[in-house]
Amino acid sequence: RQMLINAEYIRGEEDIANNIDDTKRILPYIEKAEREWIINAIGVKNYKDLEKGTDDAVLNLLLEGGYYKEDTIFFSGLRKAIAHLAYSLFVRNDNVFSTSSGFRYKGNTELSDRIEDKTILRVANEAEARGLKYLNECISYLKIAQGNTAVFKVTKKKFIIIGN
Repeated sequence: RQMLINAEYIRGEEDIANNIDDTKRILPYIEKAEREWIINAIGVKNYKDLEKGTDDAVLNLLLEGGYYKEDTIFFSGLRKAIAHLAYSLFVRNDNVFSTSSGFRYKGNTELSDRIEDKTILRVANEAEARGLKYLNECISYLKIAQGNTAVFKVTKKKFIIIGN
C-alpha cells in the first residue's frame, strides 16, 4: 500500500537514528497513523486521491501545507501531521519486543542507558499533540476549501503508564 510519507520524511521532522530498520520499525507506525487518524479525518475519497497521486490543487496544498484564504491563514500540512503522529507511536513502542516468552524491553547497551517510562511518554505525548494540532489545521483548511462538513475534529487519545 502506498503511504503518504516515508521514514525519511519523519527523520526530517524528528530525530530517528539512520540504522533503524524502516520496514520493521517505522513504516508500520506510519501506516497505523494514517489508518487510525488520517483517513477518517480527511475523508476516504480525499485519502484515496492523495494515495494514488492527484493534480488537485486543494489536495496538494492539504498534503504539503501553506497559505490559504487570501494568504491570511497558514497550516503545516498533512505530511507533517502524519510524521508527528507516527513518531509518537514509534517512541511509545520502539523498545518493546514480543518474544516467545512474552513482551520484553530492549536492554541497555554499553553506549546507552534506559530512560524512564515517564520521559518516553512525555516525548510521545508532545509529538502526538503536535501531530493532532497539524491535523486539525488540515481539517479546518478542508472545511473551507471543500465546504466539507463531514470531516471532524480529532482529539487526543489517553495513554497512561500502568504500575507507576
